[in-house]
Amino acid sequence: MAVWFVLRQGASELPNMLLAGLILSTLAAVTWVVLQFLGVIAATPLLFIVSDYRPLCFTALILIFLWGKDKRAYATYKQVQSKLRSVESLAEAESRRLKTQMTFTAMLMHELKSPLYTIQLAALSLTQRGVLSQTDVKRLDNINRSADDINYIIDTCVQAERLDSGTLPLNMIPVQIASLQRELLQPAWEERLVFSGVTSGNVHADYQCLRIVLANLVSNAVKYSPPGSPVEVNVQPDPHVVVASLRFRVTNKVGSAGRPDALKVFTRYEVGSGSGKEASVGLGLWLSHTIALKMGAQLHCSSDDSTVNFYFSLELC
Repeated sequence: MAVWFVLRQGASELPNMLLAGLILSTLAAVTWVVLQFLGVIAATPLLFIVSDYRPLCFTALILIFLWGKDKRAYATYKQVQSKLRSVESLAEAESRRLKTQMTFTAMLMHELKSPLYTIQLAALSLTQRGVLSQTDVKRLDNINRSADDINYIIDTCVQAERLDSGTLPLNMIPVQIASLQRELLQPAWEERLVFSGVTSGNVHADYQCLRIVLANLVSNAVKYSPPGSPVEVNVQPDPHVVVASLRFRVTNKVGSAGRPDALKVFTRYEVGSGSGKEASVGLGLWLSHTIALKMGAQLHCSSDDSTVNFYFSLELC
């Protein structure tokens, strides 16, 4: 038994050595008593078989056993603490890496914005020079559209970066419906946008975040609908909720890409197969869905054979 204990537990620690010694001593005492009983040796009082000392011996045996168990538990605790410090060190290193990445991304976006602004100014100055040929006008339109596409990608990436890092602020205030509609009347969309339903009133939301959500939904509708087809932005009271709310719905006709996959439409980096040459990094709908959740709304998608709808509701103020 003593040999088994030493081999299993290891005799390098003092408690294990003492416990093994007590086991060996007990085994020796039992052997001594048996030899005395058989008459092999003369009867001699022994510490372990004197009744007055038995409680002391057993108490010492239990204390040494508990001491050894506590030493093993403390060693396990030190190992867990060491692993925890290692994990914390890795987490801190990852945090520093993400912070460096964010700084680099912000600097890169800023550096890209400057030459894009120069290109747009140059294209505008060429447009104002006088009569241009049809080919030159088409080229300048392509330049402006490409610059707008790059700006859109940069802005979307910046918004996604801020959302991931938790630096996209949320300031819930009364937001006017009319001001949101004016924000959506961009030159690239105004010929196709159709507003319907409620045109006045306030909803409880973050103005910038709500503008990002609607702009991404309209951009997606313009991108995936047939060229020249209308994109409807409808605002109506939501009859399906207890609290008085307005439902924002963006509707477009089904284009060459077909109906969106309801299981993947809000997935990050999911790019529709029919996006063609349109600028897309697969972040717009994911960004809209995530920001809507931050404002306490749920963005939904529904479609049939002819139309695609994206909608969400916000409380009235």
